[in-house]
Amino acid sequence: MLDLIEEFRQAVVDRVLIGQITRGWQIERTEEGWLDDQTRQRIVEKVLERLSGSEPYEGKRQPLRHILQCQARHIATFVRGDRDSYLPFVMGW
Repeated sequence: MLDLIEEFRQAVVDRVLIGQITRGWQIERTEEGWLDDQTRQRIVEKVLERLSGSEPYEGKRQPLRHILQCQARHIATFVRGDRDSYLPFVMGW
């Protein structure tokens, strides 16, 4: 079973990184091959911005932060047996 965050990786992280790279942003690395501080900081800022962005969910546009929280509650009720099924969040590109 995948963890909950996999539902949101594409919508939040992949979308942010692909968008930045297609705009010409260069990912910088240290000599050891790690992301440098400036690159990590920019990724964090862009991901947090994206989490504040909204998407359609349950008939309304809602912030992705809220959607993630709702989905966490839905999966918890499913795992406890209080819900018959669990529907993952799927966002279109």
